[in-house]
Amino acid sequence: RQMCIRDSINAEYGKSQSFPMEKLLLLAMTAVCAGLEQNQPPYLVHSLRVHRLLEPDARGIDIPRPVLSWEIHHSISTVHGIAVLLGPSAPALEAAIRHWTAGRPSEASSLLVHARQIPTDAQEAALGAVELDAELSSSSSYFWAACASHAIGISCSRAHVFVTGILPGSEWTADWISGISSTWPSPCNRCMAPYHSWCAKNQSGPPCGMAGVQLRSPDLLLPAGIVAAVLHVTALGMFELSLNGRKVGDTVLEPGFSTNFSERLLYCTHEVYPHLQNSTHLAISAMVGAGKYSLGYDPPRWSFRLELSIKLHNGSTAVLGTDSDWVVSNSPIVSENLYHGELYNATKETPGWRTVGYEFNSETLKNAREWRPVSTAAPVPIPGVLSAMLMPPIRETEVLAVNLVSRRGGVLILDAGVNGAGY
Repeated sequence: RQMCIRDSINAEYGKSQSFPMEKLLLLAMTAVCAGLEQNQPPYLVHSLRVHRLLEPDARGIDIPRPVLSWEIHHSISTVHGIAVLLGPSAPALEAAIRHWTAGRPSEASSLLVHARQIPTDAQEAALGAVELDAELSSSSSYFWAACASHAIGISCSRAHVFVTGILPGSEWTADWISGISSTWPSPCNRCMAPYHSWCAKNQSGPPCGMAGVQLRSPDLLLPAGIVAAVLHVTALGMFELSLNGRKVGDTVLEPGFSTNFSERLLYCTHEVYPHLQNSTHLAISAMVGAGKYSLGYDPPRWSFRLELSIKLHNGSTAVLGTDSDWVVSNSPIVSENLYHGELYNATKETPGWRTVGYEFNSETLKNAREWRPVSTAAPVPIPGVLSAMLMPPIRETEVLAVNLVSRRGGVLILDAGVNGAGY
């Protein structure tokens, strides 16, 4: 380490110049020497983004040439060049990073699907960005890193990943599945803002809510040799998705908010290979509620679309998705309204309905509800452009402790002590 720092001083300032102690300490603390520290965290090249999205939200990228950007630690005052490395897998990229930092770019390039070197004007460069000019495929994961060449060596970021959506030139192959739900209570006030003056004059009663539905695929036989799996999903309404009984992702209230569904509808993308590991069959299930869409119709409507792209070891791709074999039933969500909350009846739950082997119409199930075929008719109105949700999703960030304020006639009033956005 002392030799490394000494050589760094000579390279940066020259042997004959005096060297400030503050800079010496900074060099020692940040360990900028290539090869010695192996770029263990903290990284000098960091905060990598794809189309302004940090990992893990850089998924569903449906732009053929997305902008990649990064930040460089302030201890590197002069940058001579930046290299963007794109690899087919995390191990291949990590091996390429080791070659690149050791000054062996040809060995690194043999492991990559794309490498681009960008010269700079040797000025201070805390931020950088470049448009990716590699040819990308839909529904694929790409691993990338950025490396900075400076006066005392080469520093690379850690490996990052982004997932592509359905790129221009590719089309959805899955069907829309749709249906009609019920409104509760009846009669009710159909205004989204029932206390608005117009609503007060023209509508009466409590705000309307839509009864939620449960959707279920048949048990699907998975192909052998799965190496990757990417899922795209959207709804006219809001949904919560599960594979083999396990919730997909850590996000809630998907998909993202659209103000005019006839012009644009957002879809979500998830890398779901861990859900399929060690499984021979797959059960896809979803709970769908009104969201902003459904309450504009009487009776309220819902629509749902899902496509799962599975890459196999032999290089082929299998695609599963929503179709006429799916079934629907009423859910424990008796009433749901984006602005006025949810009425949930836990006695309506049916254990096991999300898992492989569940029998939809078995008379032996005590709490079985009627499952009926879905419709594959186009939703009303027909959605406009299907676009990836290129923005951070909604996540649960805190669970608030609540106090019981009162108990009256079977109704509990709880107080969390703070105002907040949540559910």
